[in-house]
Amino acid sequence: MTNAVEKIIAGDVRTVARLIRDIDDRVPEVREILKALYAHTGHAYVVGVTGAP
Repeated sequence: MTNAVEKIIAGDVRTVARLIRDIDDRVPEVREILKALYAHTGHAYVVGVTGAP
């Protein structure tokens, strides 16, 4: 498990914010982090939101 995954599971808000930014910037390494986190989500759904804020 990566350091980022451990911090996110522990509730580190700054690391979650960085992950969201990296998702938006399409950083390739994000996919592996999301795969590692998915096992900890229980029965969560993935939801996509598009459009201007």
